[in-house]
Amino acid sequence: MPDNAGGYTVPTTMAAKIEDALKSMGGIRAIADIIPTNTGETMNFPTSNDIDEEGEQIDENPANDTSEKDIAFGNKAVKAYTFSSKAIPISNQLLQDTKYDIVGHIAKKAAQRIFKITQRKFTTGTGVDQPEGVLTAATKGVDAAVNAITSDDLLKLLHSVVSDYRINGTWMFNDNTLLAIRLLKDNDGKSIWQDGLRVGEPATILGKPYVINNY
Repeated sequence: MPDNAGGYTVPTTMAAKIEDALKSMGGIRAIADIIPTNTGETMNFPTSNDIDEEGEQIDENPANDTSEKDIAFGNKAVKAYTFSSKAIPISNQLLQDTKYDIVGHIAKKAAQRIFKITQRKFTTGTGVDQPEGVLTAATKGVDAAVNAITSDDLLKLLHSVVSDYRINGTWMFNDNTLLAIRLLKDNDGKSIWQDGLRVGEPATILGKPYVINNY
């Protein structure tokens, strides 16, 4: 919530607890760029797709200067939306009497509610009076048979992404898809799902990390 729209009224301790809880839940937030804003204004980001742009070869002593080609720029407007956990009523007597960290518990529950609604909107949102979800905006890479995903399907999907962007790519799928992928083997009988080589390193699929998103 922007500060000038009521954000200043949210207790700092509670807001911090909710933010910490959200960070630990993963999902899209784990791989997205988080850009704080104090006003909630629409932010405009210049875009440029240079995939088909390249230079040219010229003679050693060209009669004319090298040709020109402008960079094609676009714009992506990212609007701010407000999400709420819905009010969670609690009596002042309970706050005073309980020995349990009731504030931390409420913050966790509030964060879970916000996580679910934002995860869903960030995934399948229409972009009309709500965020545009990644599935809504994405271009489909390849088709796979229903309930019959293969390791070849994953390879084709991986390589349907331009190599410049594939370098930093991350898989995202629901938990049932993860189960299906963990059962897959390559031509040598080895699982394409690999544990991290070191303690604390994430598991990978075809060398790429993944996040779970059940929406």
